[in-house]
Amino acid sequence: MQIVKEKLEVDEVLKRKIDNLLKFNNIKAKLEKGSIISLPNTNIACVEPHSLERKGITYLFF
Repeated sequence: MQIVKEKLEVDEVLKRKIDNLLKFNNIKAKLEKGSIISLPNTNIACVEPHSLERKGITYLFF
């Protein structure tokens, strides 16, 4: 079984809004890109959303 994982790009508007919010509140956080996970020759796919991690808490952005 083969699993294909493709990275998603973060929309520039969303990224700019998140960066402005973090700078305004003086917060350090890590933004990770989401991905699409699929199995070839099937119709099975899963979307892993973008995530923002701060102090052990993960926030998801769809």
